[in-house]
Amino acid sequence: SLIQNIVEVEDITEEDARATLRAFYTAPPVIPHEIESQNSQDCLRCHLGVTKLEDGRVAMQTPHPQFSSCLQCHVPGQTSEFDQSKTQWEGLKEPKRGDRWVTMSPPTIPHRVKMRENCLSCHGPQNPDMHLRTTHPERTSCLQCHVPNYDKEFEIQENEFLN
Repeated sequence: SLIQNIVEVEDITEEDARATLRAFYTAPPVIPHEIESQNSQDCLRCHLGVTKLEDGRVAMQTPHPQFSSCLQCHVPGQTSEFDQSKTQWEGLKEPKRGDRWVTMSPPTIPHRVKMRENCLSCHGPQNPDMHLRTTHPERTSCLQCHVPNYDKEFEIQENEFLN
């Protein structure tokens, strides 16, 4: 039943898996493999669509193939290399999942949507993570039903100079 499916989705415990590919929440994924060139066309050979690699790993589809400088945002390395940074800066806290305004409403979008306009690149039927797949990939206007939950992602601070 629909209510049973909602409970199953809310019981997901593997939400932190995506964090292993990022230096901090909202950071672009790091490149967890060797790169031979800085040409974005090389990246698109595997990331233009979802590509299953010989060793069983999956190269996910980029949500923004139109950009031509992947290394401007994505850096090669492992996230453990970033753990030793000497800074007091704290990024946004990662939301666990989209809340629902009322019980039967669609979940809100718990992450920013800028640079992630192609929802199906992560939530499409090709994603190996069943928990992220949408049950309705044929619907093409996600924001018609799912709204960003900005108030929880971005804490708006009052500007002391305006008072």
